[in-house]
Amino acid sequence: MRALFLAIFALSFHCLDVQAQTRQTGSSIRIERSVGVTTMARMAFAADDGKPPRPGEASVSEARGTTSSAPAVIQVTGDPGRTYRINLPTSLSAPMTNATISQFRVWSQNSGDISDTLSSHMDRAGRDTLRVTGVLSTVTFEDVTAAMPITVNYE
Repeated sequence: MRALFLAIFALSFHCLDVQAQTRQTGSSIRIERSVGVTTMARMAFAADDGKPPRPGEASVSEARGTTSSAPAVIQVTGDPGRTYRINLPTSLSAPMTNATISQFRVWSQNSGDISDTLSSHMDRAGRDTLRVTGVLSTVTFEDVTAAMPITVNYE
């Protein structure tokens, strides 16, 4: 009798009507374009004779406090309409010279002067053009070139 009761009890668990529970869920994914930074032109300084430097050169006057005669032109690409921020050094020294470039000013095609905020946004096509100028303080050689490290991040 006891074996019969256990067999019926065990069978009753197998015969229970099991209902699966379903739940509706939703999800989305946002694919971001990576930020692209391309140097279109290097910053240049007026030569001693007052003529603009040849392409690829940065001839400088040895006068203290020479302002760049041609800005560095930088193309930034990414997600259309996205806000971004740039980071650039407070000054830049050229190796093997005493040349120091500082007092950078940044102008954005989409936002105007961003020298204080360093923040701009991409246009509808996902582009912006930056123009960066600076002041050259001390020089020992006529030709000065230096890479300007600029970091661009989405906000």
